[in-house]
Amino acid sequence: MLVKLPKILRLAALGFLTIALTSFGRAEQPATISTSPDRQLEIFRGLAEKSQFSVYETDADGHLIFIGFCNRNGRHASTPPEQQTKHRDQRPGLDDDDFRKILHFPKLRAVATQFQRISDDGYAVLTAFPDLVAVNLSNLKTAMKNDDQPQTPTSQTLLYLDQLRQLQDWNTTHSFGYQDEPPVLNEMQGFPELRSLNVDVGHADDFDELFPFIQKSPKLEFLKLHRTNFSEAQIKQILDLLPNLKRLDIKPRGNTPGKRWSYRSLRLIQDYPNLESLRLIHADALPLPWEDGLEHLVAAKQLKYLDFPISGDGREVRPEDLQRLQQARPDLKILPLMDRDEARQTKEEMRIQPTKFDTRIGPA
Repeated sequence: MLVKLPKILRLAALGFLTIALTSFGRAEQPATISTSPDRQLEIFRGLAEKSQFSVYETDADGHLIFIGFCNRNGRHASTPPEQQTKHRDQRPGLDDDDFRKILHFPKLRAVATQFQRISDDGYAVLTAFPDLVAVNLSNLKTAMKNDDQPQTPTSQTLLYLDQLRQLQDWNTTHSFGYQDEPPVLNEMQGFPELRSLNVDVGHADDFDELFPFIQKSPKLEFLKLHRTNFSEAQIKQILDLLPNLKRLDIKPRGNTPGKRWSYRSLRLIQDYPNLESLRLIHADALPLPWEDGLEHLVAAKQLKYLDFPISGDGREVRPEDLQRLQQARPDLKILPLMDRDEARQTKEEMRIQPTKFDTRIGPA
């Protein structure tokens, strides 16, 4: 069970964190190191030996512009096999000293890490790359298999990202453990160019933390609230801030009409003319009855794509209700009614990727 510390304790921790960050600001800032493309690739390959999966991309001159390290079975669909390294055996994972070597990649524009041994001290090097546009730091605190002493980056790592003023794509899925961290998103500047945001526990279950951040990031086109406990009214407040939002993913924790997101909340969708895709995740998104539920999507004429689970935890969507929706909205692409190949193609159509970098490298 995920238990959140009382807010007063989290706020006290934030005070210490702010002092630490101020001290960091006075310290010598990390700086990139001019390095030849051949040497960059040599350094990358050395790092790749410590992670089960690694991937890179280069610019036309051979400079590394994207790196990804996942210390579990990773994947990357958009790069050729020769730019990926896969190991079937266990690897130790990158530590702080390893990660500091990315300072040799001065043209870097996108970074992804999962299941590594990197702490706040290691992630501080990201401040040397103010032009980063895509960052995926999923599973920051998730221990590796058989790892008794994993590194535990704190909210300070998130505060380091606040210096990346060009950021357009940020994924912080599977942020297990951050429900015990001080709230920091509300203390950040927000990102004026942010188009895609994926938040999870510790953030998607703290409205007072997330809402001010959303206010400062008004250009979002994709928002995923993973394991959120927000009410329908709170989600409406968020949607009202995002006129450019094209896709909304929600994995609710509970489905209680009048309290949390529920089937009745579908009535909101018609009010946002640019919202084209809605994805509801996991069994807590159910039930989805026709009455006061799916029927609301008939009026949401702008909606092009709809995805949700058919069944789970003894709850299900009735086939006759799905057929009724499809008859009322023959233009709406309903993924549960598709075969596997069509659904896979449609998921690609739904994707919002604001930069040329695909930072999806593993389980999240």
